[in-house]
Amino acid sequence: MSLHPRCSRFLRILALFACTVPLAGCWSRVEVNDRAFVLTMYVDAAPDGKVELTLSLPLPNQLTSEGSSGGGASNEPPFGPITAKGRTIADAYRELNADLSREIYWGQIKTIIIGDGFARQGIEPLIEFASRNSQFPIKTFVMVAPGKAKDVSEIIPRFETFPSDVFREFANRRVMLDTSVRDILMAREYTNDFIIGRLDIRESQNFGKVKKRVLSDGGVYFKDGKLAATIPERGMRGAMWLMDRMKDAVITINAPVDDKPISIIVHRTTTKIKPKLVQGKPVFHAKMKPVAQIVSSDSAADLADPRQLEALEKLFNADIQSRVRLAFDKSKQVGADVFELAAYLNWYKPKQWSHWKSDWDEVYRNDVQLEVDVETKLELPGQIIRNTQPRQ
Repeated sequence: MSLHPRCSRFLRILALFACTVPLAGCWSRVEVNDRAFVLTMYVDAAPDGKVELTLSLPLPNQLTSEGSSGGGASNEPPFGPITAKGRTIADAYRELNADLSREIYWGQIKTIIIGDGFARQGIEPLIEFASRNSQFPIKTFVMVAPGKAKDVSEIIPRFETFPSDVFREFANRRVMLDTSVRDILMAREYTNDFIIGRLDIRESQNFGKVKKRVLSDGGVYFKDGKLAATIPERGMRGAMWLMDRMKDAVITINAPVDDKPISIIVHRTTTKIKPKLVQGKPVFHAKMKPVAQIVSSDSAADLADPRQLEALEKLFNADIQSRVRLAFDKSKQVGADVFELAAYLNWYKPKQWSHWKSDWDEVYRNDVQLEVDVETKLELPGQIIRNTQPRQ
């Protein structure tokens, strides 16, 4: 059956029109040259219950085509902060966006830095803003700064182009806790308790000039989304062991034969946690299996001797256990299940979890216990078995 000529012609025109529709482009697109890319977000508490929002943006007029700092002989950094205050983060953001010649774009943000004051009030408004913004990557790292987060935005990095690169690599290399917006959202499922890495600002001499630099300085425990306690660097490393986030750790211990230092680097490790009931109370068994190598030794210990090597492994295990214990005991002290042990209880023993769920804060503070079992394997003692220093 053949179609009428007019009908056939209409179908051909319709098919041709359908092919041209994708060529029209996106009506709501924004050109790259019209966007201001946020690299780091700094959030502080302001007077009268307001929020102070600072955004670090790359400055196109200070960038060369290769992406390095330029702008003639100005020697200005290729980034700059902008700040505004508002009743909410959204209010401050809209004020910043209205003052710029470009539209703020969140798709390239790497880190969020929170001031101590804002952290004590609670970071729920920040997480709410980030999670509702479709441009905002939930893998963005979150960190806490001493005092005002805005002060961190003034630091000029020595090796990287932007400060955001420094913060991002701190997290990627596990120099500090790599807590992200996604981790905080997942913590809401059980307790809304979590742990975030803490930064520190220090002054250092550089070619006769005093400059500020940023370093890792332990961690911060959050209870119900609010800052509850801080832990030192050793405790933060213990938390990373328990959370199975440790990477390339270097630990120095004193040899059992002569009490001289031996440094050991951990190349890889695994941590598995499983709950059990002991006399009706929850006990969590954490099994850690680090694989390590001796990188330096001032001791005369004979690493070819299995007994001395075993004694060294026991001391290394005890050091890791003390770090983990420090982190866990601090969490019990403030009643914050920052390690999400409730999730393990729900997975392995859902009936017990349903019984304790409503009173988990008190159960965690008073009844939860942790068993730490570390089995280190020094499989790579190095090319030199004995110390190369001459014997006295």
